Amino acid sequence: MTEEQEVKQAPTSIIGKILLLGDAEVGKTCLLTRYTDDSFSTEYKTTIGIDFRIKRMFLSNQVEMKLQVWDTAGQERFRNISKAYVRGASAICLVYDVTKSSTFKNLHNHLSPETENPEVVKFIVGNKCEKDEERQVTFDEGKAFADEKGYEFREVSAASDTGVDNLFISVAKAIYRQKNPGSSLGWTGSASKFFRK
Repeated sequence: MTEEQEVKQAPTSIIGKILLLGDAEVGKTCLLTRYTDDSFSTEYKTTIGIDFRIKRMFLSNQVEMKLQVWDTAGQERFRNISKAYVRGASAICLVYDVTKSSTFKNLHNHLSPETENPEVVKFIVGNKCEKDEERQVTFDEGKAFADEKGYEFREVSAASDTGVDNLFISVAKAIYRQKNPGSSLGWTGSASKFFRK
């Protein structure tokens, strides 16, 4: 199938529900606002329950993606509420703070049978990578855990706006591939090359 044929057959719009899961203060809200509003605040505000925003983008084949990015509360008392929103998710980003090893070790607390659904795209995301001098979790440790789980891996910084757009572009492409398995969108040969574009 040629790229032109693929564009003609592709749906004009796809909705992707992306959940940001992880401990409190890892920067989930900052990732959300950096991506959707291109803004960042150093003032910490606790997310109560759940919040979401929508951002539209176009993939290279002109398909519109409507991304619903859901910011979940990291406190343990809200965890059951967060897990309820996993149902129907297109993608999950498990976020940790590279300067706090406890948030990395606690990633397993945010897993559930719903998050292990093979139809859900999954990313491990190390935030605050701009604080290299305070780092407690190495890139290789994050990558090894993601590889072990079969998830994709990214390090980003909401504060310095490093890798945030690329993260969500990769997630959007992965959602599209999941919904259109015959598509060649984003592929350069191997799965790893696709996800790292």
